[in-house]
Amino acid sequence: MLKQRLRDFHPGLTAVLTGILWLAVFPLWQDGSFSRITRAKLNGMHTLAWITIAVTLITLGIVIFSRRTREHLHLHPVQALAAGYFLWIALSAWQGSWAAQLNGSGQPAVWMGAGRHEGLQTQLFYAAIFLCMSLWRPRLKMIVRLCGVTLMVFFAITVMQYAGQNPLNLFPAGLSTRTNYEFQGTIGNIDMVSGYLCLCVPLLLGSYVLEEKPSALLLVSGACGMLLQMMIEVQSGLIALAAGLALLAILLLRRPHLRWRIMLVFAAALLCAAVRSLLGFPWLEKTADVVFPYQPSLMKLLLIATAVAAVYLAMRLRRNPGREASRRMTAIIALSAALALLLALLLLPLPEGSGIWEIQQALRGKPRISFGSYRLGVWQYTLDIVRQHPLFGGGPDTFLYAMKQYLTQNMLHLPETFDNPHNEYLAILCNNGLPALLIYLCMLGTLLVCGLRAGRSENLILSGAVLTFMLQGFFSFSICLVTPMFWAVCGMACAWCGKDRAPAAGNNAINQRRER
Repeated sequence: MLKQRLRDFHPGLTAVLTGILWLAVFPLWQDGSFSRITRAKLNGMHTLAWITIAVTLITLGIVIFSRRTREHLHLHPVQALAAGYFLWIALSAWQGSWAAQLNGSGQPAVWMGAGRHEGLQTQLFYAAIFLCMSLWRPRLKMIVRLCGVTLMVFFAITVMQYAGQNPLNLFPAGLSTRTNYEFQGTIGNIDMVSGYLCLCVPLLLGSYVLEEKPSALLLVSGACGMLLQMMIEVQSGLIALAAGLALLAILLLRRPHLRWRIMLVFAAALLCAAVRSLLGFPWLEKTADVVFPYQPSLMKLLLIATAVAAVYLAMRLRRNPGREASRRMTAIIALSAALALLLALLLLPLPEGSGIWEIQQALRGKPRISFGSYRLGVWQYTLDIVRQHPLFGGGPDTFLYAMKQYLTQNMLHLPETFDNPHNEYLAILCNNGLPALLIYLCMLGTLLVCGLRAGRSENLILSGAVLTFMLQGFFSFSICLVTPMFWAVCGMACAWCGKDRAPAAGNNAINQRRER
């Protein structure tokens, strides 16, 4: 009897459980203080990672015992690339130029990290999360819905903080978002919150569009995420949000029966933009208090009217979806839109000092090291540092020491201390060497290509989340506040790559019973 039950066990349940841990439990994990939130998230990552490893090993034992390994265990070249990437990180910890450096606590910096806790120990946990999540194909339905519930709770906590309250006692006495604007929700500063949204919003909206029978919860929670992204106004997050909507626009041309849902997503985005334009915040608009409505105007009314028109069009498209655009026509429209956007960035007059204006000046060949809160200058200095140790870099999470040494040697100064170049790809290049970056890009590129080729709804949903997170990575960095969720999503995307496997001949009787 026990043996029969073990044979009926489906390892996808394990993947669902671990997916819920990382996308629904981990974002809200905290210990009641922003002053030690990174340490709290690190402890949470350790706890959930050990649970993930234990559950995966138990499941692997059950699968081997029931002789269903070929049917349920999914192996893919992406796993080998990921193993190669983490192996090279281990080599950089051994051979890196700062391998002998101790951090402020007297620990080896390459093992524990210089200050971000991103040393080899944490990297090995990321590897474990990815490999465990990549073995079994999860049914995304439950994971994504609970992810949506978590995002709505996160949104509610942030709104309460905007109102001057202190839910969960995260802020010390007398402090709030008005004194510490960059710290919001239960994740950390707004750059990390933006990374979380760049990962989860595409999962929610992609599931709403592509599921056969989607829940309205997905659209509502996705809209909460879009509105929060607009309220915190992190430039990389807004760029990733625009890219995600652009991907939906391409899907709109290719899948006529989904157009009405995509139009509803666009309507939600327009409505979120209208609501954001009516909000005034002391830390952004310099208002005396949080104001709603804030300076109503004809443009804001037009946004609301356009959102209503998009809803009406969605209802019309539901009755009459229209024809599918050819691949050639889709490519022409996408390239034309990209060219129009590039020309607009180059030619249109923009307000000086804004993030978009800085992008325009960089495209015109007039960059300044102060652009992007001095990110552009740090990127230039980082490339100079990389030339000194291109093979193994300095070692995991040793950028702080390399940048301090470079500034001292060249008698340069930055207005603040940078312990990371605020660019994930340059960070890998500087800390772990060129081979690590090449393997990392090859891994993610293979993951995306295989996902798009497979063409299932699960592949498209997960690939969209990976791609938007990669985009915001150009302006952000790896940290335990968000990165464990990214590796979990990459693991799920890897599990859904490749072809479906036919069940083994010995399991035909089991499959027939399930069908009955």
